[in-house]
Amino acid sequence: MAITHAKVSGLTNPADPDLVGGEDWDDPHVVTGSVLVGVAQLRLTTAGAITSQSGSGFSGTFSKTGTGTYRVDYDPANYGGGDPIIVAGITKDSGAPAFVRWTLENDGDDYIQVVTIDDTGAAVDVATAYLSLLAGAVLV
Repeated sequence: MAITHAKVSGLTNPADPDLVGGEDWDDPHVVTGSVLVGVAQLRLTTAGAITSQSGSGFSGTFSKTGTGTYRVDYDPANYGGGDPIIVAGITKDSGAPAFVRWTLENDGDDYIQVVTIDDTGAAVDVATAYLSLLAGAVLV
């Protein structure tokens, strides 16, 4: 992933080409390794409805699409042209335990499907909980 500057100086770096920026301060900096691209936290309430969501890095906002099922679009270009690495979790205020599973899907658009499940693996609506999602990539 190349990170470029919003403002450029047009000045060269004649002193040391090994410093950040190399020969030209305005050259893009190349980032390799693991990069966190998307972060989101949803507050779930009655019937698993999303009452608030915060975060950044995704192509769209989360939407509830079925019992315990949520969707957010993503752009593969943000993940080095590939699939994101996902870490999802849920924190409930009280009640029976709940878990999260996720899949990468495509219906013409790439999206992450997140499902809240009970201890039998059945999709369930979870109330009074936070659903968290991190999406990253390994860039080379």
